Amino acid sequence: MWGGRRELSRGTMDKVQIYLDRVGELMPLWVLYVIPLLALVSLMLIPRRLRLGMSIMVMTIWTPIGFYNELEIAGLAKVTTGLSYLLVAAMAMIHPGPRRPVSKVAWLYPALAVGSLVYILTVRESSFALAIWFNWVLLTVAATLLVRTVTDARSLNYVIKSLAVGLAIALIMPLTSMVVAGGAFSYYQLGRFSPWNANPNHFGPVVVMASAILWYSALRSSHWT
Repeated sequence: MWGGRRELSRGTMDKVQIYLDRVGELMPLWVLYVIPLLALVSLMLIPRRLRLGMSIMVMTIWTPIGFYNELEIAGLAKVTTGLSYLLVAAMAMIHPGPRRPVSKVAWLYPALAVGSLVYILTVRESSFALAIWFNWVLLTVAATLLVRTVTDARSLNYVIKSLAVGLAIALIMPLTSMVVAGGAFSYYQLGRFSPWNANPNHFGPVVVMASAILWYSALRSSHWT
């Protein structure tokens, strides 16, 4: 696995096309070019100080939808996840307020993401691997630009509140799985909860992150302004 020429399985090689086919069943593929433009225009219509927070919420809500394989829009979420990272990066760049300097060491984060391309150069039929790599690059750039906007407790709370709201809404989706199933939970392999046939290894970190951030938000809510 770790040495020699790596190969993706036939199922993995076709994942990108499978997702595009699922999107094509819902809408013409050209709509994929319109969606980010509509999202950008919508954000531009709201006050400038709220744009970054809204983009963080959109990213936090939209990304997990791609995990829920039984949903019709899961394929759309999978192929457009990187656009939500790009949206956060753009809004972080135009967010009003001071910027904190980012050390050169911190820029190694996106630099390593770009450099990781060498790991998939020898992968046969690497479209899926390239898609993951591209999303990772966008995520690291978005994270670095977002960190630059955090200069004091107020700006930190702004980011955390945006994440908390987004995660609270994101947790509604697995709850709907329980309601639709009539109280019968969906399970994956070793009895782990799997809403809408999501892999628990993907869905689990969302719950963990939501628990930590929502708990912190509850404790700090009286101090927020």
